[in-house]
Amino acid sequence: MEALLWMIVLFVALFCFYKRLAGIWSSAIISAALVCAGWYSQLSSTAVYVMAVIWIMAVMLFTWPVLRQTIFTKHLLRWFKQQQPEISPVEQAVLDAGGHWYERSLLSGELCWDALFDLPITHLTEKEQHFIDNQVETLCGLLDDWKICHEEKNLSEQAWNYIKQERFWGIEIDPQYGGLGFSPAAHSAIVTKVATRSVSAAYTVMVPNSLGPAELIHHFGTLEQKERYLPRLASGQEVPCFALTGPDAGSDAANLPDTGVVCYDHYQGERVLGLRLNWEKRYITLAPIATLIGLAVRVSDPEQLLGTTIDLGIQVVLVPHDTPGVTRGARHAPMSLGFMNGPLSGQDVFLPLSQVLGSLSSANQGWMMLLECLSIGRGISMPALSSAVAQQCFKLTSAYSRIREQFHRPIGHFEGIKSALAEIGGYSYIIEATRHLTTEAVVQGAKPAVASVMSKYHLTELSRQVLLRSMDIHAGHGLQMGPRNLLANVFNGQPISTVGEGANIMTRNLIIFGQGLLRSHPFLKPAIQAAHQSNPLTALKDFDRLFWKHTAFIISQTLRGVWAGITCGRFIPSPKRRRSITRYCRGVAQLSTALILLSELTLATLGKNLKIKESISAKLGDAFSYLYLTLCVLKFYEDHNHSSETVAMRWACDFTLSEAYHALDQLTLNFPKRRLARVVLRALFPWGKPFHQPTDQLSHELADWMQMDTSDRERLAALCYVGRLPDEPINRVERAFKSILQNQALFDKVDHAIRSRKINRAQTREETLRQAQQQAVITQAEYETLMTCEYLREQACAVDVFEHMGCSSWQTIKQAHAPHSEKIDERI
Repeated sequence: MEALLWMIVLFVALFCFYKRLAGIWSSAIISAALVCAGWYSQLSSTAVYVMAVIWIMAVMLFTWPVLRQTIFTKHLLRWFKQQQPEISPVEQAVLDAGGHWYERSLLSGELCWDALFDLPITHLTEKEQHFIDNQVETLCGLLDDWKICHEEKNLSEQAWNYIKQERFWGIEIDPQYGGLGFSPAAHSAIVTKVATRSVSAAYTVMVPNSLGPAELIHHFGTLEQKERYLPRLASGQEVPCFALTGPDAGSDAANLPDTGVVCYDHYQGERVLGLRLNWEKRYITLAPIATLIGLAVRVSDPEQLLGTTIDLGIQVVLVPHDTPGVTRGARHAPMSLGFMNGPLSGQDVFLPLSQVLGSLSSANQGWMMLLECLSIGRGISMPALSSAVAQQCFKLTSAYSRIREQFHRPIGHFEGIKSALAEIGGYSYIIEATRHLTTEAVVQGAKPAVASVMSKYHLTELSRQVLLRSMDIHAGHGLQMGPRNLLANVFNGQPISTVGEGANIMTRNLIIFGQGLLRSHPFLKPAIQAAHQSNPLTALKDFDRLFWKHTAFIISQTLRGVWAGITCGRFIPSPKRRRSITRYCRGVAQLSTALILLSELTLATLGKNLKIKESISAKLGDAFSYLYLTLCVLKFYEDHNHSSETVAMRWACDFTLSEAYHALDQLTLNFPKRRLARVVLRALFPWGKPFHQPTDQLSHELADWMQMDTSDRERLAALCYVGRLPDEPINRVERAFKSILQNQALFDKVDHAIRSRKINRAQTREETLRQAQQQAVITQAEYETLMTCEYLREQACAVDVFEHMGCSSWQTIKQAHAPHSEKIDERI
């Protein structure tokens, strides 16, 4: 009885901490439990009094702010300040720019499934859908990626004129300035569809709409700059580019060597106050033909002509290409693609202050502008490119696996191919789900800095894996260059997306968790701000309040994590949705708690050294990111409400949750205090690894699902350009795929006749089918139908053959030809 009483007291105390009740309520409830236990216990009165005194002192210490601040908090505040790393003004600008999105709930312990699932998703308007179905479709029909990349090294003049005529460079520019005024959702869809036809054309359309002069002027330009430049940019009269990256500092704005000095000089016959610019840039898309250059430079005012501030930091200047001193026109050759990319330089270029974007009202405002707009490049453009790769590979490879035969069986029936196909399907589902939710964040005006970098990094990496698996399945067919091979040009262009908008290595090791922690942690950033207040008494008071809330948060999360581990997460609240997602929602919640606690342990152990412990930061970022990808998948699945997609959702969630746990496991194995970290992980998952990679059976089911001609397959590759002409590369494969599936019953009749030895399997399919027709297994009409299928199969599996492969041009002389192809061509 005695032990039971004190166990009840312990349970009450743990319950209060678990629920994070207010201090006064926790103290009252625990005090009541102690009084009851003391009254009914067999302890001596002296022992009871001693316990009462200790408890009252503890309550006073932790609930009386002045006493608590004097004894504890002031020492903690001093220690906390010592743990702060040095942050440059540019780094501070990075931390202050942008906002957060639903990923914040993963580190704040406030997962709200109803808020996620009830979030309305923006659908394309009738006008936007019409543009995609018509203008975008027409542009794709004007593009020949083989000619663009290997013959002309440029888009055709007709394609250039159409891009300008239909205002592809003004997708989100307000219609009052001549733009299309479309939503970010339409922006993403347009870039995706164009990229499935030509990566070179996609970059040509994408860059001016993401981080370019138009976007910057639209958000930050003066009224005069908007009225002057936006109509010309939307109509293509001005060709824009943005120049940040240089030979020495790369895209590191903190060490930008390009300068702008405030001075007086003559401009268009008048002596005006302006900037003398000197710069050297490279890797600039559209630079060779740009007429308006958005230039990032470090501005200084050594003569203090504008005021007392000498260093004005990073600013953006609008530079007309014909300004004296500007040099442009040379080209780089990025992975042999055909889009315009090259160096830019300027020597003693003078422009008036009216060409500075916005105004020179504050230091480093240009860097803030760039960071605000980076969410478009990282959150829309790069995910759109990744989705294009995934949709193209998904559609092309699933069809090819069904029509290509080896050992008299479709290669898609082999388990090895099924495993690779499942990765293509699962990764593609993740990519499309993440594209949708991250784009929605931009639509909602959230400026999701962390969600954008997560999407940019992981989607480009996953699309690289999709492409590799597709190349593996296509084998020799994917290696032969030519107009028929779509994968080769995509393969060449893939590394560009992993470097653009921030190199992936830097993004993973420095940005995802570093920014994510400060933006998503409920107490860290407020505590830093409180600690650095100028008034020491106010700083101590605010820090004290936040620190003890933080402490209660850690205790609560620890209890939740341990309880979830013991019960295998069965009592974690889950949304009242389809049962198929319950397990995954609980898995996200359990891993989110583990991520929070290991993040707290990392902060306490490493402090300011976390900034240089990039490998630790990368692993925490991986876990953080994979949990966000899981949220995207679950949201995407719920929005579609198609139970037929369950196999794709399960595969995707099994993969992301397994990768999240693996990242935490690797973190503890490489943690500076390894034993402590392993103990924490074991306490949270006492029964071992709870999340596993997709099973072989699930992978095989997903692969079979991909090789069926269903609405699900069409929906997941809805933005993939197929084309209307029969010789379009994807259309050629799709026609064969659909024809073979539609006539599968006839092929089965022939195969059954071979197995029952009514006919023999001949050296060629034509001879086999002729035997089947002669032996009355199939009719003449059925024979002709199957011969058409075989012709389409051979055309889909054919590769290009060249007679001359000189440096200047390649001449195609021969295409694979099926038997009786002239007659079949006439019939189809």
